[in-house]
Order: sequence, then C-alpha cells, then structure tokens
Amino acid sequence: MSRPTYSGRLSQWTIPALLRDLRTERRSGWLRLAMGEAKRALRWREGRIVASLTSVTGERLPDWLLQLGLVSASDLEDALSEMRQKAKSLQDVLIERGLVEAAGLAEATTREVRAVLDQALSATGGDYAFHDEPPSTEDVRTAIPTERLILELIARVTDEGVVRYTLGDTSRTLALGKGIRFEELSLTAADGFFLSRVDGSLSANEVMELLPLETTEAHHVLFRLLCAGVVEFHGPSKAARALPEIATLAAERASRMGANRPEPMPALEEDVAQASLAKAREEIAAGRPQEAVFILESVVPLVEGDLRARVRRVLADALLRDPSSTKRGEEQLHILVAERPSDVEAYFTLGGVYLARGLGRRADAMFRRVLELDPSHEGAREAMPATKVPPPPPQAPPAGFLGRLFGRDPDAA
Repeated sequence: MSRPTYSGRLSQWTIPALLRDLRTERRSGWLRLAMGEAKRALRWREGRIVASLTSVTGERLPDWLLQLGLVSASDLEDALSEMRQKAKSLQDVLIERGLVEAAGLAEATTREVRAVLDQALSATGGDYAFHDEPPSTEDVRTAIPTERLILELIARVTDEGVVRYTLGDTSRTLALGKGIRFEELSLTAADGFFLSRVDGSLSANEVMELLPLETTEAHHVLFRLLCAGVVEFHGPSKAARALPEIATLAAERASRMGANRPEPMPALEEDVAQASLAKAREEIAAGRPQEAVFILESVVPLVEGDLRARVRRVLADALLRDPSSTKRGEEQLHILVAERPSDVEAYFTLGGVYLARGLGRRADAMFRRVLELDPSHEGAREAMPATKVPPPPPQAPPAGFLGRLFGRDPDAA
C-alpha cells in the first residue's frame, strides 16, 4: 500500500482538522481507523463520504437494516449469501431483489457512516491513516449527507484549545464551500447569520467582527462550518483592512455587546496556547514530531512575546526531528533569532544544526554568539573544539600573470 497522505493518533485534536482538510481539499480515498481490535474505514470521493466499513457488531449495515425494520432476517441472510458468492455489494443485491427501497437503504447506510464517524470523533486512542485513491463512480450508491453528519457530531467538541487549533490563521479570506446543498443542512440561527456575512471578500476575523456573538461562540460556529466544509479558507493571511463599512458594522456590534469600542482581532488565549504547547511536547516525547508540527504551525501566528518564542522553539525542535523537514526547522530558528536577537538557546540549536551538517565555520559563529550573550554557557564552550575545520589541501599556484607573480608558471621555461 502507498504511503498515507495523512496519518497519526486519533484524538479530538487531530480528527476535526483532518475532516476540515479532507473536505476542503476534495480528497478521494480511504480513511482507515484502528482502535484496538476494532477496524473501521470511511470511503471519500472528492471531499464527501460515500461508503463505510466496520468490524464492530451493531455498527454494520446489516445491523441497521434489521434495527430499522427494513428487511427480515431470512431475506438479509439470503442477500448476504449472494453478496459473498457473486462478489457484489450488499446494497446492489438488496436493490436488485427489491428487498429495500432506495430511501430506506440510504438511511441505513447513513446510520453506519454516522456510527463510524462518531467513534472517530470520540476516540481517545488508536491510529488513523488516509490513503489517496482515484475517485470511482461505483462508490456512489446512496447520497450520504456528509456536511449534515459532521455539523451534528462536531458540535460535541467544546474544548476551546481544539477549536482554535483547528481554525488556525483566521486572518485568511473566508468563502462558502462549493456544491453545498444548504437546504439539506440543519443550521442554527447563529450558523445562518454567520453564513449571511460570508461573501468571499472578508477574512474570518472580519466576518466574526460583524456578528452579535461573544468571541468564543463565534469561534465555535466557524469551527463547525469549517470542519463540515460549509465554509473554507482561500489565499494567504492578510492584514486587517480599514474598510468603512467594516468599521461601522464593528462599532455597531460593540455597542450591542455593551462595549465602548470594537473588540480587537481575536488572539489565542494564553491558557489555550499553553495547552497546545503541552500537547505538542507530548507528541514529540511519544516520537510523533509531525503531529507536534501540525499543532504548532497553527498556533505561531496567534501568539506574541515570550509565548510565541517558546512555541516557535518547540516547533523548530519538532521539525528538526524529521529528516524531511530539517530545512524548515532551521528557517524557524532564523526567524526566532531575527525576532529575538538575544535568544541564547536558538543560537545554540543553530550551532548544533550546522555542526551536524559539517559546516564548522557557521557552527563556530553560532557558538561564539552564544558565549557573547552568556559567557557561562557550558554547552557552547564544550562544542567549540568540534567546530574546527581542517585547512584545505595545498593547491598548485595559478598559471599566467598571477602565477608568475605568486609562484612558478608551469608554462614558463
């Protein structure tokens, strides 16, 4: 099997962001979920769930067909026997035999998908892996309401740290998702009001500024809509714009909320950032640096000062532990020393990076900088001898005029 596009540990920190990416990127393939002996999977086609598999009794399609009273036990057994003999899908056999109407089959299939998705979002252990595969029209036997299922189930996630981590950089432009059937969604009043302000030109921050909602509630509305693919980000981060209409509406919102002035653009609360940082350190300690990178890259632009430095330092550590991302780790360290020219540990880590790459002179410069900032730093002092680069081998003197000036010209006789 090919290397998975996404993989990691199942948790509330990973699955919401994974759903967001699979929806936004219109992925096709299998999302496999392993929780002990239980094996489950969701088949995706261009960002929508089209089928599911589960080894757990009570969650499988035959169980739901019986529970909903859509087919008798004997008819189901005959259909399963034909399915195995002719290597056909159970859905096709049921339809061909006229045992279940399309609407009933869609409901039972949706129940199975919901059960698998529910377990993924509530899991506290196990692993996931998503493998890209070309989309196939054979998967689409019943219409599964992917957006509605995600909206309903993701609402159970209330941890503000998970919400802000999944949102990431909210200074990006927000647009409505493509191909969304809004009439099939169960939207709240807050959802509807939020969507009425999304026009493809405002950032998520600007949209939230227009809502008569507390900041936390606005975050949760955006979180649900983003995970379900009802809205999605486009383009890079952008600076806050001083549009007259935005300023006016924001002032009106502040007045309605009882404030004297508009609220500042939301930043990540320190306790939430600390929780993200602690989670990233746990992932690094468990040998999963990619998961730590996934967490911290969304946190960096949302924090400031000493906390931002700590986040960037741990992010660099995680990147450097993965051979495929060491260059990015080095870049994070350079950004860190540019932001904080007196960061001793950043210079020391850079020295180690250069030393490992055989760049002795660069490493020496970094360690000397460490000692300038902290003369008592034993690590830098001990590393200094290892930076000495052996002199280059002697070379023959150059020919021509410079050769005659500095040595013998081999052409001169």
